[in-house]
Amino acid sequence: MLPPRDPAAAPVAPAAPTPIALPESCLADLRVGQSATVAGIAAGPLRLRLHELGFVPGARVRLVRRAPLRDPLQVEVCGYHLSLRVSEARGVRVDAVV
Repeated sequence: MLPPRDPAAAPVAPAAPTPIALPESCLADLRVGQSATVAGIAAGPLRLRLHELGFVPGARVRLVRRAPLRDPLQVEVCGYHLSLRVSEARGVRVDAVV
């Protein structure tokens, strides 16, 4: 049972809702079913390969599903599905989550 509230106490502000995604986050941060727009790719050995696969700025991507242990991810980009490791998906910056 809760103790009685003191009427002289300051009002309690409701907790602010947590955003689904920050204005710019990484592909690995998306929830299953969410779509976003590619903002860029981090420098690294897979940068060129990811560009060739369709991860170009402005491309729309969707997280289709995660493996039971959360790695790898199934992603839809440019009309086809592919699997990425979480470490690879962290290098893909996305924004404008839809």
